[in-house]
Amino acid sequence: AGSYPANMVTPAYTRTYVAGIDGDAIVMDARSMANAGTWEPSSLTNEITVSCWVKWAGLRGSGTYQGIVGKADIWGTANGTTNKWYWRTDNNVATLRWFRNSVYGPNITLTSGGQWQFLSMTVANNTATAYVNGIRIGSAAFSFGGGNTNPIWIGVAENNMTRWFNG
Repeated sequence: AGSYPANMVTPAYTRTYVAGIDGDAIVMDARSMANAGTWEPSSLTNEITVSCWVKWAGLRGSGTYQGIVGKADIWGTANGTTNKWYWRTDNNVATLRWFRNSVYGPNITLTSGGQWQFLSMTVANNTATAYVNGIRIGSAAFSFGGGNTNPIWIGVAENNMTRWFNG
């Protein structure tokens, strides 16, 4: 286990900062995605934990998915087996979850209106577990896909500028 140094992440665009819980926070919008490289965080243990503070700004309209992070390059049936994992909402709903094509983890209901939430999602022993503000809210069977060489995208679920996180 470990973490990836923030100075190793390659921002795609200039960042905008706002006051966060402890210091500055990055505003997530269509111009805030970053590529964290193709390293594989679950390679040694087949486990992963992703956590972040989120101040969600709400839905963006029909046909929109909102990704926080993902180890994937493209979405689609033909490429579905090459996507390792995503952490994003479904189409135009306030539910965030861990998933890959046709495999879903537990749901996290996002709150909008200026409230910060501390979100965590873990995968261990083929089970995804979701936490909100430190409270376990659910678990579901989950397995990683292929796609070990895909990049890790922050601020979007995959290399798709339309699936940015609104917050």
